[in-house]
Amino acid sequence: MDRPPSPSKRFELTGEVVGRTKEGRPLIRNNQGSVSSELSITVRDPRDPKRFINIPSIFEGRIVSELEALDIISNNGFKDPETGRGIESFSNLSKAVNSAKARSSSIETDDETKGKRIFND
Repeated sequence: MDRPPSPSKRFELTGEVVGRTKEGRPLIRNNQGSVSSELSITVRDPRDPKRFINIPSIFEGRIVSELEALDIISNNGFKDPETGRGIESFSNLSKAVNSAKARSSSIETDDETKGKRIFND
């Protein structure tokens, strides 16, 4: 029986790209036994602080801080620079979090990960 990794084990990317999402983001093997492409984080929308946005925190194969991720997105006109996908704004935190969860479970992939569940935390 496979056991999940210990929660105390720090999440890290290995740097090994094993495929791409349908949108073109690299799928990078992580030390938890799966692959990651986004690591979505939910933050207040700086264009309207009453709203929330989900943004990736993996860029160019590395995990970046919340502040750096927000800088990257805002400097790219609120589009993901790796896919060109626009960043949607949500009226409340619950809607944003639910959207992030739905997106994580629906991202489709190519290459060797085809048919496997991909985690985008």
